[in-house]
Amino acid sequence: MQAEIPAVKHLVLVGGGHAHVHVLKMLGMEPLDGVLITLITRDIETPYSGMLPGHIAGFYSREECHIDLSKTASFCNAHLVHARAVGLDLDNKLVFVESAADQRQRPPISYDVLSIDIGITPARMPAPDFGVDLQDVVTPVKPIDGFSARFHALLQKLRNYGDAEPLKYVVVGGGAGGIELVLSMQHRFKNELRQLQKSEDLATFALVSRGDTVLKGHNPRVQAAFQRILAERGIELRLGATVEGAEEAPEEDTHGNAPKRRRRLVCSDGSRIEFDEVIWCTQASAQQWPRESGLDCTDEGFIVVDQTLRSPSPAAQGSVFAAGDCAHLSWDPKPKAGVFAVRAGHVLIHNLRFALKGQVDQLIPWEVQSTFLGLLTTGDGKAVASKGRLCAEGDWLWALKDTIDRTWMSKYKDLPDMEELQPRPPAPAVYDDGEKRHLYDHATMRCGGCGAKVGASILARVLGRLGLASKMADDAALLPAAPPGRSLVQTVDFVKLFNRDPYVFGRIAANHAMSDIYAMGGEPTACLALVMVPAASERITEHLLAQMMAGAARELQAAGCELLGGHTSEGVEIGMGFSVTGHVASGGSGRSSDADPSSSSSSSSSSSSSSDADAGASILTKGGLVPGQALVLTKPLGTGAILAAEMRQKSRGPWVRACEEAMLESNRTYLHILRRYNVRTATDVTGFGLLGHAAEMIRASSGVNVKFDLKQIPVLDGFEQAVSRGIESTLTPQNRRGENLVREAFWQRLKARPEYEILFDPQTSGGLLFAVAGDAAAACVEALREDGCAAASVVGTVVEDPNDGLLFDLTW
Repeated sequence: MQAEIPAVKHLVLVGGGHAHVHVLKMLGMEPLDGVLITLITRDIETPYSGMLPGHIAGFYSREECHIDLSKTASFCNAHLVHARAVGLDLDNKLVFVESAADQRQRPPISYDVLSIDIGITPARMPAPDFGVDLQDVVTPVKPIDGFSARFHALLQKLRNYGDAEPLKYVVVGGGAGGIELVLSMQHRFKNELRQLQKSEDLATFALVSRGDTVLKGHNPRVQAAFQRILAERGIELRLGATVEGAEEAPEEDTHGNAPKRRRRLVCSDGSRIEFDEVIWCTQASAQQWPRESGLDCTDEGFIVVDQTLRSPSPAAQGSVFAAGDCAHLSWDPKPKAGVFAVRAGHVLIHNLRFALKGQVDQLIPWEVQSTFLGLLTTGDGKAVASKGRLCAEGDWLWALKDTIDRTWMSKYKDLPDMEELQPRPPAPAVYDDGEKRHLYDHATMRCGGCGAKVGASILARVLGRLGLASKMADDAALLPAAPPGRSLVQTVDFVKLFNRDPYVFGRIAANHAMSDIYAMGGEPTACLALVMVPAASERITEHLLAQMMAGAARELQAAGCELLGGHTSEGVEIGMGFSVTGHVASGGSGRSSDADPSSSSSSSSSSSSSSDADAGASILTKGGLVPGQALVLTKPLGTGAILAAEMRQKSRGPWVRACEEAMLESNRTYLHILRRYNVRTATDVTGFGLLGHAAEMIRASSGVNVKFDLKQIPVLDGFEQAVSRGIESTLTPQNRRGENLVREAFWQRLKARPEYEILFDPQTSGGLLFAVAGDAAAACVEALREDGCAAASVVGTVVEDPNDGLLFDLTW
């Protein structure tokens, strides 16, 4: 979406399934102007189901068979909400979401058009009680987006296994998924045992199917071929056995030893199957929230759609689509298979485009193929072809399958650079009413001054939802004087949108703004917000403002910082900042502002009023470094390069997620440990980078220098990969001017190392850098780590420099 074109429609995609991956790519290739796109997904990386057996067998790495949704969302300029959808308000067109890390629901997300592609969930386990709860002993395959981690836990257990008796693995499910899984697992586990120089017999496998044959729905020749392959590979096959539960029973011992407890599956025919691990690969179930929200669904909970993939439910108001395994094709029901989800994407993107334009007469039907070629892997570099009455097998079929799968993945992993895409003309069809048409016609003539404020009705609704309206009735906020023995401190900060979730952005922006108060050892008490949003329809403006303000309010409330008011304005892009007031123990000198690290002076951005020192906690300042002290850093560095890489679709979802988690961590958390170790000198590492902020500490001190140990500086995953590709923040070149502060011998020797660049990387919501007595540094770091600050590290030492030369020394 071009920034100068107001957004008037909101497309929300729930789930990162195969169909939505195609939709996201096509919206990047052919943008639909005037449309805000939001992807809500529980997982940042989505697996391609066709390559999962090959991954289990060891032919593909995890990265090769997963699509990075963070990169795909960035490609089409979509907001990315890393959370789980839990319900809908169909009347008001709202999606309720819940984050795995935050059980409290965030504000609902409004939509104009909604598409659901959430896959399926593990089937309910049998309920009969035989003494062991199946839920506690089973590893479910579904949802497959988490199975890679669960499988590697089983693999690690095998590697660590030291007994002589074999481990018994039982796969439940005789469909294609169960067959491919048991064969791929056996191949991988036996390879692992050979590499460990252990007997391959330490892992045995069995497959349990409730049918009288495997692969129901495939032709008899294919069924016979796989029964033969299972027998040749020594995999026990149990047909006609429905697992009803699990039990634990003592094993008979004829030597007088204490009997061992054995776990066994209990089947409907009365038979028992001994196991150490059970992998559940039966037909999975539908998530229930779509039906509970009022959508028409099957008895099992699958969303009913018509031939255009749109929900026919009257409650959906013609605005809800569904595809993939979660959808039930009412006109031509099909089995849950990835091939149908892949094909659905082409119809879905066409129909979503025209639904957003209000041109429902242009929706096209999906003509679902009646048969398809199935290539089922045997896990050992061979495959079996199945289509109609066809059956063929061989290693050439695995080569064919591998080519097909890699080709499909490359379409969605190797996205073109944004610069290669030609600009598209606007699509006026989405501006389909008076308000939207007025926005479009006046997009280049938006007012300035107070005419650029967000409308009063929108603001009132957002503040009312947050319970803040009554606190902002007056024109200005009244602040109490600082308590006795405390001084008032004030700071201001503003950042533009750097991630793809406005709620998380609001949280980080608030944390970032309060960080200067914490770096002085203070506590924030009140703040004013500054919010900038691009021109958009009232509904989208309210959505963006509500998400940002709710995220910020969460962090402010947790910190005890009262939001007293603020100001909104239209702008080219989203931005948020805060003027924060707090108080700190009186005494000590004021601290310098964040200033250009290559200059010799700086101006003050904090104000304070003097009073007597607080016995409980002393003020922290940038000055006062003493030779022999250790410098400790509390957070990993690298946010600048990682966020720059994300903007260019050159990052990976896990890198961005870890980066966000670091930025969300409040510097308030560990202040009590700094006080315990009598810390007096500190700053927070933000825009000027580690070297720039350390230079401020040296300037504010006397007769000292700093020696950094590059290998001890904690670095976020992905930073080195980004800088090795020439990606850096736009502020980094200015920060690098401080390179003249590094002693030349070190500069020449170390500058070629990617770790050297971490000195100049600008941080958003970075950690604290503080000085502690050298003989207490190890204990201080240990205390921080025990308190949850995993990245805490001694990154340097303060050394004497009688010449005040301000030259950093580096070691590696």
